[in-house]
Amino acid sequence: MARTFDGIKLISEPNRYNTFYYSSSILCTGLTIATGRIDGTASWRIPLTIQIALATILAVFAFVLPESPRWLLAVGQKAEALEILAKYHGNGNHNAPLVQLEWKEYEHGVKLDASDKRWWDYSELFNTRNARYQTFRMLLMGFFGQWSGNGLGYFLTILFGNAGVETQNKRLTLNFINMIVSAVGTLIGTSLMDKVGRQTMWFWGTLGCSGMLTIVTGCTAKWGKSGANPAGANAAIAFIFLFGFVYSLTYTPLQALYPAECLDYNTHAKGMALYVFAVSCASFVNTYASPIALGRDYLAGKYYIVYIAWDLFECTVIWFCAVETKGRTLGELNEMFEDPNPMKASTRKHKVAIVKKGGRKELITV
Repeated sequence: MARTFDGIKLISEPNRYNTFYYSSSILCTGLTIATGRIDGTASWRIPLTIQIALATILAVFAFVLPESPRWLLAVGQKAEALEILAKYHGNGNHNAPLVQLEWKEYEHGVKLDASDKRWWDYSELFNTRNARYQTFRMLLMGFFGQWSGNGLGYFLTILFGNAGVETQNKRLTLNFINMIVSAVGTLIGTSLMDKVGRQTMWFWGTLGCSGMLTIVTGCTAKWGKSGANPAGANAAIAFIFLFGFVYSLTYTPLQALYPAECLDYNTHAKGMALYVFAVSCASFVNTYASPIALGRDYLAGKYYIVYIAWDLFECTVIWFCAVETKGRTLGELNEMFEDPNPMKASTRKHKVAIVKKGGRKELITV
């Protein structure tokens, strides 16, 4: 929850980046229900054209976004950096406590000779124990976020077919409903992220994904295509929806937030580039392995077991390796990762205090 001092917000609102991914996903899946009834190439040309149009709007409005004050400071534009910081974090007041605290952190953290000034140099992601620790946790989210079972979501119509849904139109409709359920999970997860904590949400969410897939596996194998028990087949469909809800509650907010919090400022850009590369590698496996397994009757029901076992492995790694990054600035996170025991350091209580120095109020962490 946000707190204020002299009308200035001291703690930011929960991360919402990536949260409204499903707003466009719902639009796309709803559109394909209608265009799926069209004979000819228009059935796929119309959705593609709309996606291109929306992406164009995004590209145009990207030019009106304010520049990052850290980047401005890194390239020597201090006055402009301080102006943006004061505008968005100090209600225009350059001497606001939060602005002064962040400015000091920026000056301390931004290195003018760091590897991010050399496009080819990725050494700062690996050249120290702290850097390797941060990179390892960032890559965990890259692979775990794609291999927790969400790869099955690319082939939901096949999953619904395995659960006994016969017509393509009904499968597309169920896919549309699944997007709505997942969107609700994302909104709830985002609202809980700064209350529950990243590690707690990550662990229990992944365990929940494993549980949902276990039930889907049993119901699909026993009642899927047999038609002997429609209620059992419907249960499989219901738990596919619940899996999407739990996954979205956990991973949709975390995938954008946790890797960024695990990286030092000077390694953010290249670290996130490496993160996207890891996500692409994991997605490659999902995209090309899953259709083969799901397309073979003797493997389709058993393929879920791979994700169930992998999710349990993920839970073990998260429990022992994932640090809690909730409620900390980038400077505090860097100090935490430099600690001999970052896991223990991540659980230490920290406070924000306001002190008077020379007639001025300053915000410090203690």
